Amino acid sequence: MNIVDAIKNSNGKPITRQNTNYRGVQILPTNDRECCLVFIDKIKKAPRWNPNRDDLIANDWIVLEEWKGECK
Repeated sequence: MNIVDAIKNSNGKPITRQNTNYRGVQILPTNDRECCLVFIDKIKKAPRWNPNRDDLIANDWIVLEEWKGECK
């Protein structure tokens, strides 16, 4: 699905891409000042994720049913 649909359906769950470059990456969209939180391999890496063009137009976004690892 596209990123808009993934975020609309996430309901507080993390999203990721099925792209192999995103292996282990979980993004948590929020409305607070931290914006989209990025977790990589259980570690919070950065607030304010900046998607590139390919991320914005990709159709391989998925909603993870649960956090992978311990990055809650």
